[in-house]
Amino acid sequence: MESSPTRTVNADDYVLLATDEPQDGKTKEKLVTITEYRDHEHATSDFETLLHIVKATIGSGILNLPAAVRNAGVVVGPIGLLLVAIVAVHCEHLLVISSRAWCRVRGKNSMDFADVGEQCMIKYYPKKGWLGRFLVNLCLMFAQIGFCCVYMLFVCRNLQQIFANNADFNVDTKIWILLLWPVYILLSMIKNLDRLAWLSFISNILMVTSFICIFVHIFETIHNPLYLPAVAPARDLPLFFAAAIFASESIGLILPLENEIRNPKRFPSLLNLGMAFVTLLYISMGFFGYLSCTNQCKGSITLNLGETGFSVAVRVMMSTSIFLTFFIQAYVPFTLLESWVANYTSEGHEKLKSFVVRVGVVTITALLASTVPHLEYVIGLFGATTSTTLSITLPPLLHCMSIPNISKISLAKNIAIILFGFLVNIIGTMVLIEKIINLYKQPALLSGKE
Repeated sequence: MESSPTRTVNADDYVLLATDEPQDGKTKEKLVTITEYRDHEHATSDFETLLHIVKATIGSGILNLPAAVRNAGVVVGPIGLLLVAIVAVHCEHLLVISSRAWCRVRGKNSMDFADVGEQCMIKYYPKKGWLGRFLVNLCLMFAQIGFCCVYMLFVCRNLQQIFANNADFNVDTKIWILLLWPVYILLSMIKNLDRLAWLSFISNILMVTSFICIFVHIFETIHNPLYLPAVAPARDLPLFFAAAIFASESIGLILPLENEIRNPKRFPSLLNLGMAFVTLLYISMGFFGYLSCTNQCKGSITLNLGETGFSVAVRVMMSTSIFLTFFIQAYVPFTLLESWVANYTSEGHEKLKSFVVRVGVVTITALLASTVPHLEYVIGLFGATTSTTLSITLPPLLHCMSIPNISKISLAKNIAIILFGFLVNIIGTMVLIEKIINLYKQPALLSGKE
């Protein structure tokens, strides 16, 4: 079926134009569907994809949501979580549409986030494609390092509280980071993905069990919402949005999941279904968790569980789960940095290079975590910077660059989302830096004992 030279995208059924090999000096184009275009010999089923979407999104950020709702208010908080989720999911759809558009233009089976960035840069600056790939990979790497930093700090904060209250070993969080630093380095030498998969499996079991226990505690200690502020002070809203975006950010794994699904046309509905479940869980944790700990909410709801045997067991399970997940999250920066080092250094000493990279990533993560051992502010800082850039700002920008003849309504909507992302970037970062500076003026808070 021949058509005009202009490539178009139908966002409803994702039917795009592909280019055949030139014949007699003329290029032919035809409409093809996604299912005709890709090889799905080793593809994942709908159910497997749904599970991956849920697992890719839920992380330690969910445990900060009660504190996030406190920074928005008992009414504004749940509504804000819903709006952030809607925007985040929409941006994930925009990235998928952009990827599919470039796949058809370049005749490829799949593209990842960095590929899309490269193609968008080539479109306007043909010799600068590497810059688009580099910027996307840089954001992905720092976002994952941010997750690792939060995960390390989460584990050390909970261990600090457990031992201070139950074993008379009261040292601040920085000491715990130092004590666990060699353990993280040792386990970071695991390069076999099969072994990492086992770590993920154990982590999932512990995390699900912990969530159930946390909700049991929450509903046993719930307070009347009428006594809590409906709207928090405006100065605290940037903290809320940064934390909410950090918790919802999973965009780095969306294209890998979409590239592997057996029936690509099912992916948008599966993404919506998976994120609907995650959003419901997030709103429940944020709203009811805030009703449980009220204005005393700490950087993680686990720090508000009290000092019973039950609460200690929950914190140990959740800390173990997050500890094991650290190495899954660190896989991305490990891989990216090892690739860059291999490309820009002479051949030889590959094991030594890999060792230096992994030790370096763990050490940088530990230094960042120890600089501001206040979990809520660390989550907010990475949420306002890398998470917002990746999940809110970049997708609509790349969508505008990927889709020709984009409608005025879509363009206006994309610009509005980009501006929202910039506002969170700028205002959120400024507010958090101010709060972090104030921490250094209060040594008791800076110690990480909250």
